[in-house]
Amino acid sequence: MASLLLFIVFVVVLIAIVIGVARSDRYSKMTEAEFEAEAERSSLLGAAMLATQKLIQPSRAQAMIEQKKRVEKDATTAAGEPPEEKGPGTR
Repeated sequence: MASLLLFIVFVVVLIAIVIGVARSDRYSKMTEAEFEAEAERSSLLGAAMLATQKLIQPSRAQAMIEQKKRVEKDATTAAGEPPEEKGPGTR
């Protein structure tokens, strides 16, 4: 009896995971204009939070800005020649 209950719980959890993964996100149904408006709203909210943080804890806000700049710098590609692309007949 306990193994049957355990099996049923396992199947329910598995189905919930599949449904959660398969469900489309809210951005897939947005138009480009709606997406841009949402990005702008969240950007403005982030700027307002950073301004508040600067008023309350200026040193911590400066550290957050420097960390963000480091992450953005690390994410950029290095200057130079692009990597060679191999053609369909070469290995």
